[in-house]
Amino acid sequence: MAVNKLKAPRNIHIDFSPSPRQYELWKLLQPNYCPHCGAEIEQVLVGYDQQRNPQYKPQCKHCKSQNLPQLILGGGAAGGGKSYVGSVWLVSSCMRFENIRAVVARKTLKSLKESTWNTIKTILKDWGLKEDVNYKINNLEGTLTFWNDSVIIMKEMADIPSDPNFERFGSSEYTIAMVDEVS
Repeated sequence: MAVNKLKAPRNIHIDFSPSPRQYELWKLLQPNYCPHCGAEIEQVLVGYDQQRNPQYKPQCKHCKSQNLPQLILGGGAAGGGKSYVGSVWLVSSCMRFENIRAVVARKTLKSLKESTWNTIKTILKDWGLKEDVNYKINNLEGTLTFWNDSVIIMKEMADIPSDPNFERFGSSEYTIAMVDEVS
């Protein structure tokens, strides 16, 4: 069910020309890519739990590797484009798949709004998506909702004395996440 009658974009132009280093990170972020041989990933049945529910594990169709990353870390010097690649990944994932719950996080909401959030909005504009037509921003809730009900949610990662164990994230359900400037 589309949010507030938002519409899918038509005739958009996605201009993404990553450097060779950025492309290596980009490939690892793809949900159906084996980092060992480049082939597709499939879900294989590995057994059943105690309630007789099937249990699956991702495996490469070609090399049969099940040693596949679930956490991708990108590092390097300032200016390498890590934040940009991560922002493109969030936006493109939300465009490709419906009902994605994506998180973009940084130490403070202030630093997030002044940096990565602006990068995300610039990508949307550069790709020809229109606010209130293809996506909607709710600045009060810190969300960006797409026509297909995918959403990017802003989160603050700072230590809060009243929540030393980060329990504010405990029951949240997210599909993908990008934490920018982890230190």
